Amino acid sequence: MKESGFLYDGDHWEEHRGFLVGDEVGLRKLRDAIDIALVNGESEIENVSKYIGVKNMHSKYFDSKVRYDEIDIEINSAVSFRWVILFISLLTAALFSTKFF
Repeated sequence: MKESGFLYDGDHWEEHRGFLVGDEVGLRKLRDAIDIALVNGESEIENVSKYIGVKNMHSKYFDSKVRYDEIDIEINSAVSFRWVILFISLLTAALFSTKFF
């Protein structure tokens, strides 16, 4: 029985965070899929990972899209701002209820 290969996002392991990891069979399948995608525009990867393929896209596509990590920063900032506003509102309400002012 021939191995199908393994290919994973390394973020599942602290020591491999940020890496694409796999065994030799999986990495060779990825390399072959990349070579095909560079010629044909896309290629499928079978029985290797959760990823179904590789696509070669023009760099203009990436210039026009907002990156996910930038979206996360914006969301985190908005949530933090709301917590600050809530805290100030509760503090103000508490001060008024004790007739501090």
